[in-house]
Amino acid sequence: ILLLFLIIGALQVNMQSKSYDYCYVNKKGSICAYSVADNKEYPVVITMGDAPSISPDGKKVAYTASNKKGDRFIAVIDLNTKKKIIFNTNSNNCYGPVWSPNGKLIAYNVFNSQTSKWSIAVIDSSNTAPKILTGQLEESFMPTWTFDSKNVVVQNMQNVYVFNLSGSLINTYKISDMTKDIGPSSSDRFIFTNDNKKIVFSSEADEPGWSSGPPTAVFI
Repeated sequence: ILLLFLIIGALQVNMQSKSYDYCYVNKKGSICAYSVADNKEYPVVITMGDAPSISPDGKKVAYTASNKKGDRFIAVIDLNTKKKIIFNTNSNNCYGPVWSPNGKLIAYNVFNSQTSKWSIAVIDSSNTAPKILTGQLEESFMPTWTFDSKNVVVQNMQNVYVFNLSGSLINTYKISDMTKDIGPSSSDRFIFTNDNKKIVFSSEADEPGWSSGPPTAVFI
């Protein structure tokens, strides 16, 4: 009888542990997770949330949480238990979290109070040991990860930089060598392909005929 209860309990846990495929902010301004299998949208955060990033296993969402004072924090919510954690980033001005491909770390934008500039930091996904990686740069924005989770890619609208997790700069790429168009804004990300031979990024394009600002295009 005890064994039967244990088996039933394990089955219930597995049934409740659902994974999702992607997340986004919908037209109503709510963060939602989407299940392709269910063909259905599930609300996650109704208010005070932005810039969601789903974990590689599809079971958690990291996002920018804010309060009425305008402070911004990095939060993670479990999509199955609905438990939310505000991460200890030692800052009240963080945004744009991105999971590492192995799910062990989160990179994010942080206002560096020591330099009064924007930097990139990483924190363990278990909410320990926040660390600023790009303090040597004047400013840096919008982190992404290399496929092996060993390096963080950032940009400052002039160059793309690759940092390892010790905070050492290991590569620099000039954006002017990648595109002769208008160029990226501080909100554009540069993503390496899995073989590290190409970079995919969005940037404002110098296309004719625009009246309300230049259009954004995807480049490789």
